Amino acid sequence: LTKGGTYTNGQTFTIAPPSREAAGLLEEASRLIKPLETEVETIVAKGDGASADRLAAAAEVVVAAQDKAVARLQAETEGSVATLMTIQAGGMGVCVAVFLAVLVMLGRTLTQPLARLRDYAAAVAGGNLKAVAAGVYPPELVVLRDALARMVGSLEAKVVEVDGKSREAERHAAEAERALAGVKEQEARTAEVLARLN
Repeated sequence: LTKGGTYTNGQTFTIAPPSREAAGLLEEASRLIKPLETEVETIVAKGDGASADRLAAAAEVVVAAQDKAVARLQAETEGSVATLMTIQAGGMGVCVAVFLAVLVMLGRTLTQPLARLRDYAAAVAGGNLKAVAAGVYPPELVVLRDALARMVGSLEAKVVEVDGKSREAERHAAEAERALAGVKEQEARTAEVLARLN
């Protein structure tokens, strides 16, 4: 524990080297184990009660030293965890800021051009076939803008064509009315001539 390293005990795990202070506390706990071992050997060899009291005192000293080392390691680990959580929170904040920036950019890139296309379509629907979809558009919307402009151009050509045919139909209707009036006049003369002959 005082030097860290990789250990295998059924599974392989790595222990990071502790700080100088924690390593010193771990070495102190390790040195206190030797007197504890001596007391255990004395109790096993002699079996006297005085050795048992010394064993309990030595065990308490070792446990206290180990508790102090573990408390220091825990404090260091908690500090590392707090640092990692601060870094993670900062990273999350950066991610949120980037996400919001992307949303704003998408809003400007797509919402404004879509609003201009909507206004253009409304102008055309209102009868203004000379309307223009002005402004800068992202490549995706340039295709839509150009398609709408072609459609409006086609509608304008059809309106001109229909208007021309309508004028031609009116001219033919006027000619037909004149011809009909002429035929009626001729019919009236013919009826008058037939009436005189009879």
